[in-house]
Amino acid sequence: MKSFLIIYNVLLVMSLLLWPMLLIGSVFAFDAPGSENSLLTKMFVFSIAVYPVAALVGGIGFWIALKKNSLSSMKSFSCISAISPIFIVCSIALLQVVCGGEFSCRI
Repeated sequence: MKSFLIIYNVLLVMSLLLWPMLLIGSVFAFDAPGSENSLLTKMFVFSIAVYPVAALVGGIGFWIALKKNSLSSMKSFSCISAISPIFIVCSIALLQVVCGGEFSCRI
């Protein structure tokens, strides 16, 4: 379990290297006419913009808990790290299901 959590947190922190490119690309979600009024499009871009916050808080907390050898704290901080990717996946799923994959949805 401990090795899985270590690999998981290393991958999450490494994904922060790709985050700036994803953030720059997310600005183009507002390119379609009417997309600037879509709540789901705003949620999608916001979820990408705040990705590093939970990933860093959870990652730093995980490594501190690892040094203290506290498995329950490592699990808790890994769950905090998972909030950001889950939020991004949920916002993409909502865009696909509710808006048919279009950013210019009226919701």
